[in-house]
Amino acid sequence: MNSFASAVASAEQRVGSEIGKSDWIEITQDRVTAFGGLTLDFDPHHIDPRQAADGPFGQAVAHGFMVLSLLTHFLYEAGGELGFTQNVNYGFDRVRFVAPVPVGTKVRGEFMLKEVQRKGEGALLTLGVTVRCTPDTTALVAEWKVLVLP
Repeated sequence: MNSFASAVASAEQRVGSEIGKSDWIEITQDRVTAFGGLTLDFDPHHIDPRQAADGPFGQAVAHGFMVLSLLTHFLYEAGGELGFTQNVNYGFDRVRFVAPVPVGTKVRGEFMLKEVQRKGEGALLTLGVTVRCTPDTTALVAEWKVLVLP
């Protein structure tokens, strides 16, 4: 059995278990503003702390899609032990933005392996994802599909 086939077989045995947790990273105003510039989302609730102070959250918060976009980084940190080196984002079955992520808080990704389906030469992993922010708040939950390839 080659190393990829062995990694798939090992993953199949781990369905239902936690893959891991990433390190914490801080959500800074510079990161939020840069994300707004890249995505052309200049909503003042995100990029203007003075105006955001009068808004619904009382301060600037990260874009929901910014938090979602961090999943790739989090997975590289938390999922390396699965043994796959080539993967492709296959999409999401479910994404919920549960709570705002204020600028200045830290976030991390937590991953659970929910399903492994063999697909052609590769395998399609379904990951249960939770993004938490300090202090112990769930910010995002998702079911993420990742295609792993030999």
